[in-house]
Amino acid sequence: MDEAKTLLSLQGNPTVVNIYAYFSQNNTAYLVMEYLDGMDLRRRARLYGGKLDPNLLMKFLLRLQALLWKSIKRIYYIEI
Repeated sequence: MDEAKTLLSLQGNPTVVNIYAYFSQNNTAYLVMEYLDGMDLRRRARLYGGKLDPNLLMKFLLRLQALLWKSIKRIYYIEI
């Protein structure tokens, strides 16, 4: 449950998905998270002839930075 509390402390950060609730049941932690629709970076690049818009690339790099930070802080979750 420490992971949920850490993620809740980061709410408002544009690189962190919102969490609506969290609970533990049967020795398993559950997070109810915001659903974000989209596509992966490779597919997006293919749609635009193999090139990415610089603004889109900057958004990707910001998300990558958040992912690296989460990794350093040992925050892991599986998206379903």
